[in-house]
Amino acid sequence: MELTSNQGSFELSERQARLILVAEGFASVAVQILLMRQLTPFVGSNAVVNSMIIAVYLGALAMSYAIGGSIEKAQSSRLQQNLLFAGCVLGIGVSYPAMSLFFEVCARFFNGPLIALSLYLTLIVGPMICMLGQTVPLLTNFVKRQRVAKVTGDSFNLSTWGNASGSLITGLVLMLFLGIGWAVFLNALILLMISLYLMVGMEGNWSSAYKVLLAAVVIFGFNVVNEKQQFITTTPYSNYKVITSDDGGRYLEINKSAASYIDEDGNAAAYIEEIRRALFNEMKLTDKEVLVLGAGGFTLSRQGEFGNHFTYVDIDPEIKAIAEEHFLGSEINGDFVSGDARVFVRRQAKGSFDVVVIDLYTNLATIPWHLATREFYEEVRNIISQNGYVFFNVVGYPWLDDPYSKRIDNTIRAVFGNCRVNAGTFGDKPTNLVYACKKSVKFENDNTLYSDVNSRGTHDSYVTSMRGGSDAGS
Repeated sequence: MELTSNQGSFELSERQARLILVAEGFASVAVQILLMRQLTPFVGSNAVVNSMIIAVYLGALAMSYAIGGSIEKAQSSRLQQNLLFAGCVLGIGVSYPAMSLFFEVCARFFNGPLIALSLYLTLIVGPMICMLGQTVPLLTNFVKRQRVAKVTGDSFNLSTWGNASGSLITGLVLMLFLGIGWAVFLNALILLMISLYLMVGMEGNWSSAYKVLLAAVVIFGFNVVNEKQQFITTTPYSNYKVITSDDGGRYLEINKSAASYIDEDGNAAAYIEEIRRALFNEMKLTDKEVLVLGAGGFTLSRQGEFGNHFTYVDIDPEIKAIAEEHFLGSEINGDFVSGDARVFVRRQAKGSFDVVVIDLYTNLATIPWHLATREFYEEVRNIISQNGYVFFNVVGYPWLDDPYSKRIDNTIRAVFGNCRVNAGTFGDKPTNLVYACKKSVKFENDNTLYSDVNSRGTHDSYVTSMRGGSDAGS
């Protein structure tokens, strides 16, 4: 495949053209991966969000092929400008500061994360992909010989190999070992460097190179520098920071959500203290296996395990080291297992744990929905010993007068019949709803109602009083 420019003596060799196609494919698919990760603190990571990202990406890609295919002559300047535009939008538009500003502005005008996401994808991502996707059809205009089918097949072959390598290297190397800021910067840099090469080739000198270099410096600041200033670290799963509160306590913030809290006296968040008090002060559990799904800051056992054994499970393998070094200031009490909570639960033997604490729903916008289903709760029930307990921390509305709060309540009670709930407030705002449920064969499936024509109330209350403490409510 021999390529040449229509502008002066600037020519693209076959090797150079191949490299551009692979690089374009690399950065193109990396955009999707970076978007799915960067958007998590704002709209969560789930099938709805991912489907919207993919739909806009593919729609813009289709438009780019149509636009690029309508251009009859080879245009090095058009290719260079497209790649420069795409690199700048990727480096700035997909950066954390730009995303944060965009969603904060949207939140001032309307309360709808998916509407804000639609606007972001349409205004920022769509134009970027539309420019980037024109690379393949534009490069085919430089071909001086060979069949159209051969040229097209070779071009998409190279671009797709770039897609594959971009997916693996961005997800498994850049994000994992360097952090999200570096991953965004390096992918944007690829496009900027190609644009710079084309610019110098067309002009025959470096007089305009400062524009690209300036863009690279700005993008480095938006991503790498900002990340170091804002966060303790970023991982493929989360952004972490520790915030000192006005009362002298400190929060561990994970993806813009206050995941854990410790006050000056070492006490944890109110719902954690409530669960701890129930387990160890009132129920006086000892020599039990306690499983915590969703590690947060590991605060449930911070004051000790009280003769029990704790196992924490979290998707992010880095969370233990982050919490110990930056939040707790000491080693955790208990064991830590890195992995998906549902996969872990499925691998456990029946009745393996006496208590399960599910602390996975701390942000209404980022609920892991495969961990909020009846089927998952049934799997959890299976690993709880007979007469064991499960505690849920659910952020929801205390009056259950919205679809999510009511339906997750329905789902929990469909599997665990004997539950009590402490909302902590009567206000009409999201709060921690602490569910305490017992796995018991006694009356879990009892749906008997008292009525005027057939009431067993007197008999039942008399029998219950025989357990002792009949005046407990006075």
